[in-house]
Amino acid sequence: MKETYYKLPLNFGRFFEENGGQLEKCTELESIDQHIELLLTTCPREHRFDPDFGCRIWELDFQVIASFKKWNDLFGQYVTEAIARYETRLTDLAVDIQLREIVKEEKANSSIAVRKRADIYVKALLVSSGEPVRLGYTLYLGPLSNE
Repeated sequence: MKETYYKLPLNFGRFFEENGGQLEKCTELESIDQHIELLLTTCPREHRFDPDFGCRIWELDFQVIASFKKWNDLFGQYVTEAIARYETRLTDLAVDIQLREIVKEEKANSSIAVRKRADIYVKALLVSSGEPVRLGYTLYLGPLSNE
């Protein structure tokens, strides 16, 4: 696959090198993967030029889960809507969400922290070639992060 897309994050230091540096490039699939990760970790109204860019999962970040099925369905709906709207290089999109709680004990201060971990699996077809793709992302919620 030809590398014709710019790699994120952009490294402008290379661009301004004396020997006519170039920005790093990546394949179409790598570009899509980076774009979806950016989309998932961006809160709507955070992008100055497109206030709708991002994923509404941020609305669910600190929400208490009364009905696991409802919360999971809504989370999946928000992810699907965002990818379908902003990643037009994919078609036949299917999103699977697996949610679990992660318990972490802090021995130094004898505290226990419980966070939600969302594993997001995206299946789709590349518009350019019809090739099937599978991508995966892990987000931790409360507060939202990807590490």
